[in-house]
Parts: sequence; structure tokens; C-alpha cells
Amino acid sequence: MKETNRFKQAEKAIIIGVIGNILLAIIKWVIGIQSNSRALIADAVHSASDVAGSVAVFIGVRAAKRPPDEDHPYGHGKAESVSAIIVAVLLALVGFEIGKASIESFLNRLMFLRQWRYMPSFFQS
Repeated sequence: MKETNRFKQAEKAIIIGVIGNILLAIIKWVIGIQSNSRALIADAVHSASDVAGSVAVFIGVRAAKRPPDEDHPYGHGKAESVSAIIVAVLLALVGFEIGKASIESFLNRLMFLRQWRYMPSFFQS
């Protein structure tokens, strides 16, 4: 397979993936908000981060297909690897934030239930 064909196929796959993830993120967000589902909202955020990651990969593929020049005698192929690292860091950050928000929500719920445990004795006196 020629390099130019490989890059065209990669760009086409990225564009299809971006469109699909945008639609998924919107649908998950709307349904998550309507049903008050934190899991669905978190999944919508994950789909949106996939869009951002796909854009980074798209930029990397575009840069990687540039021919060798004076500053880069072996070409720009490493741009794909750099974009993959950016995507990995982005997904790790999103995962961390979703996990942090979930733990905070869980702990807040526990504190709320603990406070209500003592309320019946207040009303009995």
C-alpha cells in the first residue's frame, strides 16, 4: 500500500470517527441530563474527549505525510507518535476527572444520608 493511500484512509477514518463521536456525545449528554444519569453524562464527556483526541491524531497524520525537508531529512513520521501520546495524556486526564467527580459525588451522598439519620430523633422530642 502506498503511503499516500494509507494517509487518505487514515484521514477518512478519523473524519468518520469524529462525526460519530460528536453524535454519540450529544445523544448521551441529552439523555444523561434528562434521566439524571451521572454514568451517561460521564460517557458523553468521554466521547467528547475522543473527538479532541481524534483531532490531535488528524493533525498528526497531516504532519506525518509531509515529505522530508532540510530540518527533517527522514520525514515527519514521528508526528503520529506525538499525537498518540497527546491522546493518551488527554484520556488519562479525562478518566481522572471522571473518577474524582464520581468519588466526590459518592462521598457527598454519604454525608447527606448521615445527616438525615439523626433527623427522626429531632422530630420526636
